[in-house]
Amino acid sequence: MHLHLYYEEQFDIFAQKIKSALSGRNYSLFITINECNDEIKQKFLSFKSDAKFIIVKNIGADIFPFITVLNLVNLEDYDYVIKLHTKNFHRKVGLIGRIMGKDKDVHYLKNLPWNREYSSFLTAKNIEKIFFEFEKDKKLGIVADHYVISKNHRKKRNRGITAATKNLLKSQGLPAQIVTYPIGTMFIGRAALFNSVKKLNLDESHFHKYKDKNFPTSFPNSMEQFIGNCANANGFTTKDVYNSYFHRFVDKLQHVCQTISLFLFRIDKGFVKIFKIPVFKIRTHT
Repeated sequence: MHLHLYYEEQFDIFAQKIKSALSGRNYSLFITINECNDEIKQKFLSFKSDAKFIIVKNIGADIFPFITVLNLVNLEDYDYVIKLHTKNFHRKVGLIGRIMGKDKDVHYLKNLPWNREYSSFLTAKNIEKIFFEFEKDKKLGIVADHYVISKNHRKKRNRGITAATKNLLKSQGLPAQIVTYPIGTMFIGRAALFNSVKKLNLDESHFHKYKDKNFPTSFPNSMEQFIGNCANANGFTTKDVYNSYFHRFVDKLQHVCQTISLFLFRIDKGFVKIFKIPVFKIRTHT
């Protein structure tokens, strides 16, 4: 189990999820963090006394910390790898939201899709189901929520990233074909598959060019695709094996409703432009 804890205020949520989902199971816990924090250490050590904390530099998003952990372990000692990380979810509230009295800056945390879907596999019930499916289907490679299993490498804006990913796959003698991968790299996968990542022999120097403003064409994005395609490239599949078909249908319907809601309640400029609502600014002088 690897958790990259960049947004430290979320540590309690992840600690509770890990403790509940993996209680009674034999696992190693690696937590990467940018600086030492005694409160966070005590929280995790209270239920996992051998948890390992690794200080990493703030480079390469969540990908470099994951590679750091992979380079420290022998994957042959493990059956599965679980990867999690925190995300920033401060959102601006839109015009209608302000009219209804919402704050201008709201921290959507517990009810966001990533918390429901990105890490939805991390419950005791789902873990039991997933491990059962791994044993039953020997070609099952990576499990993630259907909500985040993506084919967006086909989109025009991702062509540069996809081309770089294909070059990485070719360098390892793997088929240069991207099928699907979990957006956000939160998943459970067979440990042996990620030897393909270790063989790249990456270190922090590969990530130094990464900057937020260049994110659409960054190396971490290519590595997100590469890591997610470790299953497909090695002849395994990537699936959601724990959500029912009905649950998936409801999720899609909810996603449509949520998209509309976020458009109305969060987006200022789009709403104002489309409906031609006049906006007045009050200038203050000091």
